[in-house]
Amino acid sequence: MNPAQQQLVAQWNQELHQAGGQLSQLLQQAGAGCQQMIAQNPTDPLPLNNAIGAIEHQVKDIRSKADDTFSAYYDRVSDAGPSEPSYSTMKRTLRAFERWAEETWARFDAHWHVEQYRAMWPYAQQAMQKPVACSGCGGPLARTTPHRSESLTCGACRTVNQVLPDAVVAGYYGGMPHYYAEFGLIEKRSALQKFRDDWEDYRDAEHAADRDRPEEPLERLEQREQMEREYWTAYAEARVRNEGGTADDVRTLVEARMKQAFYDEMNLNDVWRAAHGMQSVSAQVSVPEHLKNVDEWGPLNPHQNPNALEDDFVHDALLSEAMTEPARYESGLYPPPRPVAASKPETPRGPKTALARTLGLSGLVAAGVGAVGVGATYGLYEAQKGDLSRDKFDNLRLANDVSWLVVFGGAGMWAVSELLPREVRPTSASRSRATSQRAATWSAAVGPGSVAVSARY
Repeated sequence: MNPAQQQLVAQWNQELHQAGGQLSQLLQQAGAGCQQMIAQNPTDPLPLNNAIGAIEHQVKDIRSKADDTFSAYYDRVSDAGPSEPSYSTMKRTLRAFERWAEETWARFDAHWHVEQYRAMWPYAQQAMQKPVACSGCGGPLARTTPHRSESLTCGACRTVNQVLPDAVVAGYYGGMPHYYAEFGLIEKRSALQKFRDDWEDYRDAEHAADRDRPEEPLERLEQREQMEREYWTAYAEARVRNEGGTADDVRTLVEARMKQAFYDEMNLNDVWRAAHGMQSVSAQVSVPEHLKNVDEWGPLNPHQNPNALEDDFVHDALLSEAMTEPARYESGLYPPPRPVAASKPETPRGPKTALARTLGLSGLVAAGVGAVGVGATYGLYEAQKGDLSRDKFDNLRLANDVSWLVVFGGAGMWAVSELLPREVRPTSASRSRATSQRAATWSAAVGPGSVAVSARY
């Protein structure tokens, strides 16, 4: 670096030093407020959670400002001369600052949450010792896990009681297991982050020496895997021990966290994939050989499928989401054919029986006659409504009602005719069987010489 660049890098370091001072001052002032809030709300962690959330927002703002100044200083350094080794030096300093800021915040967050739950413990312990009465007979119930919901059968009246934990107990166990486990593992987490940063620093140094940035070797990846597993195993054991659980709960939690923290990332790492018999990421997302230069849309043909664009978008989103899980990605790329349910053979509807035809025809005639009667009644009413006596009105109303009854009765008769069983219409298979039987009969009756003729039928 030339003198101008050295001066700019020194100014950059001063910027980070000032940001670190602001962060430390913020947390020091916030600590007094957290202590006062715990004293005012010893049984409710929600006020402290809200306050720490607001403090975290300010911490992130300080860290983001420090990160944003990197680009501005790097542009000035590049204008003053060659960008290396200034870039690698500044990135190494920024990583160290981020690692320190993350560890400082983690200690603050875990410390005050642990203090909150320590203040809650006497109240939670007292609440768990409260007797619980049966809802049926009022007799005492013996609880085994008072911090969880339980179904307890009364020994006296055999009533099944659904018992919930006390509010302070539920609040205590809702956060205590996590923060107690995390509080004792901050150093281990920081060491793991430093292990990752050291490799990035080395890659930048190689680039500064005008060499290609190397891929992290398998040995380091396996070492990191071991460190991650040790961390999450220690976390899971402490958490399950505090909240109550089994060895299976520990294993389940470890595998879930390892997938999120390590394996999802490694499934996109070509060195890791090659060591575990998987093709590279670029090969995975490339067009297969059998689909190159093929005029074949498949189910996404926009000329045949009006939803092809939407289907393609959804399919692409699902594949992108499954990139970190090779097995699920393969199943989405080459889905197995959907089983087609066997359809029942369609039985053709034959003609109506004689009874159904008669009933249906009578119903249609009756409905027609009733409709004519309704129309005639309405016409008479319109013609005589200016000089209509009470008796004539009653007669017209009676005729109208009878006509409507005839209409509905006829419609009902026709509907019943449609529901009656129909004659069975022979299918092609049954017709073929009947033809074969007829041919055999003719052959037997006429003689062997007629077999060739009967085959035509």
